[in-house]
Amino acid sequence: MDVNWNVLEDSTMKAAAYVAGVFCVLQKSPVDLGTYYDAQPSMTFCGIFDFHGPRKPFYAFKAFNCLYSLGSEVAVVSDIDKVNVCAALSDTQGAILLSNYDGENLDVTVEVAGLAAENGVRLEYYHLDETSNLKMNRSEIYNGDVLRPVVPLENNTVVLLKLIKL
Repeated sequence: MDVNWNVLEDSTMKAAAYVAGVFCVLQKSPVDLGTYYDAQPSMTFCGIFDFHGPRKPFYAFKAFNCLYSLGSEVAVVSDIDKVNVCAALSDTQGAILLSNYDGENLDVTVEVAGLAAENGVRLEYYHLDETSNLKMNRSEIYNGDVLRPVVPLENNTVVLLKLIKL
């Protein structure tokens, strides 16, 4: 993913999808530290906040923080162009971040193996798009060793999947 400075100055969903995608790419890279310039609401280059509160890219940071808080990165395999994916896991929870930066509208099948829980796993879908700021719009319970949810992923959107052992 090439750095697109014009998108980083933006506060749109395209910028949010880009930021989330960069987080996923950086997660898999040898980069130890990345910064976002600038978070002051009075600055021209700030895409995170304005004087009224958070802008769309802020929620990309919030979504990635859900993964970071879990502590352990999980290996992810994806072969879909323009869709970036990263995941993390703790003893009782997991999270998957999907970002469709400047791609086609897709239905993405996500396969998660090895999360068998005695009472099942709750999967929560959080969407970041033009009308939603990481609002949970659906929840499902899965039993068994493998989950294969189909996730609608429109152009320039971000989806956070949270998995909770019951």
